Amino acid sequence: MKKMLCLALIALLCLSAFAEAAEPAPVPGNRLGLATLRQLADRGGNQFVSPVSLAYALSMAAAGAEGETLDELLAALDAGGAEDIAALNERLRAAGLRWANAAFVRDGLPLDPEYAAALEANFAAELFPLDAAERVNAWVAEHTDGLIDHLMDDVDPSLLLMLVNAIVMDAKWLSPFDPEDTWAGDFHAPDGDVQADFMHQTLYASYAEIDGTQMIRLNYAGSGLCMLIALPPEGGLDAAMDALAERGLDWFDLPGEYTEVTLSLPKLDLEVSNLLGETLRALGITRAFAEDAQFAGISQQPVKVSDVLQKVRVQVDEEGTRAAAVTAVMVDGCAMPGDEPEPVPMIVDRPFAMVIADMDSGAICFAGAVVNPVG
Repeated sequence: MKKMLCLALIALLCLSAFAEAAEPAPVPGNRLGLATLRQLADRGGNQFVSPVSLAYALSMAAAGAEGETLDELLAALDAGGAEDIAALNERLRAAGLRWANAAFVRDGLPLDPEYAAALEANFAAELFPLDAAERVNAWVAEHTDGLIDHLMDDVDPSLLLMLVNAIVMDAKWLSPFDPEDTWAGDFHAPDGDVQADFMHQTLYASYAEIDGTQMIRLNYAGSGLCMLIALPPEGGLDAAMDALAERGLDWFDLPGEYTEVTLSLPKLDLEVSNLLGETLRALGITRAFAEDAQFAGISQQPVKVSDVLQKVRVQVDEEGTRAAAVTAVMVDGCAMPGDEPEPVPMIVDRPFAMVIADMDSGAICFAGAVVNPVG
């Protein structure tokens, strides 16, 4: 009897260990990106973030950090090292996304040679002089296919280094919308109804309604990319943002079988720009911004992060989605089936949440809160 109990206990322990081992590791940057979006949503208006782009830019800073500064950055990114983000390179490329990294360096900042080599090896980052806004803007335009053609008006004299990531996607719907089925309608924005162009189609899709929130997954052709839309009940966007920040992709608990859905979706062409420094400090990244920031790996000259700028543009039309994001970490000197049911109607005519993710890697590429589809 004792032997049987011991064997049962061993089996239970093995199953428990297997369950723990099977728990997938968090995708670096997802949690931080969605927490950032949750904070930005409180500002009102349309808000978008690119968790992937933010993770790349902060990881380039982390590659030159040490001590508590490094620990904070890696903890916020859910990463074991700066190279964990670089591990996403091939998976994102396979999904059809394109990315590029660059370091714009002020003449006179003695960049550590090992740090420069790490940027090139892990992030394929190019080095450029930080001498004019035009140089930065031209790089941004080139690496976002012109979706974002302007990042900054001028270069602050105190700025010593800019670590910049750009990410861009151009994906076609697996089930495209017919332009003849697009017409104007009312979108119920918080400040009153606005006229928007709505695309319409009836399709079979992974769909669910959870606690009054309609959810749907729209696939793109030829990759693991998809768009996930959550349409909460009227007045429910804040609760939706809470759930998305807390649960991430797990919130979209969609079934494997498809439901016939009659979908109305507004066309989008939205651009959002935010300085994220205050938000990131509120989320626990403080040492990187402090006068005693530990970035000796970047340069022997004491430096700190002064702010983080992210700009995102998302276009959604009948054919698919084009989206781009640029994130710049700005561094200053210190001291400074069955029966056929009726199609389910899903009319996205009020504030909603959307996520574009690569389901193969689990990386969240873009996430947003749309309160007004016409800007």
